[in-house]
Amino acid sequence: MTGNDAVEIKFLMEQIANSQSLMNEIEKQENLVTYLSNKQESYHKRGLVNVKNVLLIAVWISLANIIAGTIFQKNPSAIVIALVEIFIVGLPIALIVLFKNKAKSTQREVNKECDNLANMKNNSTLNWLPFNYRDSFSYKYIAKYIHNGRAYNLKEAINLLETEQHQARRF
Repeated sequence: MTGNDAVEIKFLMEQIANSQSLMNEIEKQENLVTYLSNKQESYHKRGLVNVKNVLLIAVWISLANIIAGTIFQKNPSAIVIALVEIFIVGLPIALIVLFKNKAKSTQREVNKECDNLANMKNNSTLNWLPFNYRDSFSYKYIAKYIHNGRAYNLKEAINLLETEQHQARRF
């Protein structure tokens, strides 16, 4: 290690210490975005939006007509039959609308929180760190490499991170 390396390590340690609280907030925000994205995906999957589920609704409507016709054949009460059909047909349609609306609402929330995350990553406290590495995962590993002496400067720490990620993807 040279004198320049020592100066670089000292500078990086100060930057890491100064940005620790911001990175903790970024990690919380990343977790929130992940949670909301998973929630939105769940609503989307349950929202009966694909062709298979549309066919299911058609079968459901047919069954409603058959059930209503056979149950009330002896005592045809138009009001009762209409109510049963409305319930049987309306329930899946109401669920579709509900889940689609929840998916859209959650997607808007995801977009808002992603914007908040991007703003946090643009904070001047992190100017020492290239933008592509301003996530909690990269930050933790870069900080660890500097603290443990595995890297003497930011370039070495980033290269070490990239190498380890590449090896992890291979195996």
